[in-house]
Amino acid sequence: MKTVAESILSGEAAANAQPAPQPALTRAAIEAADADLLLVSLVSRGSVDLLSPVSTRPGAVTWISSDGVSVSLRDGMVVATRASGFDLMGADTDAARRSLTTGGGSHSRRYDVLTGLDQIETDTYQCDMAFDKAETITIVERDFATRKFRETCENDRVNFTNLYWVTSNGQIVQTRQFVSIGLGYLVYQRL
Repeated sequence: MKTVAESILSGEAAANAQPAPQPALTRAAIEAADADLLLVSLVSRGSVDLLSPVSTRPGAVTWISSDGVSVSLRDGMVVATRASGFDLMGADTDAARRSLTTGGGSHSRRYDVLTGLDQIETDTYQCDMAFDKAETITIVERDFATRKFRETCENDRVNFTNLYWVTSNGQIVQTRQFVSIGLGYLVYQRL
């Protein structure tokens, strides 16, 4: 049987959206932490790291790792990354969040992505959000009853599928979201 870390490296985590827990990570350690924590994996790189919140502005929270990589979330949806290369400079997630909140629907998304030439390229995608199934997931020794949603998006060059595990109060506790062609998918769990 593969470990979660081996699954991430083989790409299976992209389908299962399970970041590899670090060996010392326990529920007791999480509860004792003096900050909220986010376990994040950049699947294409096989990286896993703990992030803590560094700033909050209206509607968005920016999380940062010990080596300066950051992810900004608006209502649990990735709106920006920094220090990863091929970063997501900004994303319009309002329509996607509405589709998620209402249990499904069609919407468009706009991504502003940093290219390999240090220029920002804008891509627009047509997307469909749909309920997939009810699922109980375990995140570091804690079970969450969730509703899993699948968002499929495409334009003339790219297609991708985002996954969201949402609790009854609307919080996204686990997700796999597309960032850019250069970075691929980002997977996170709220600890």
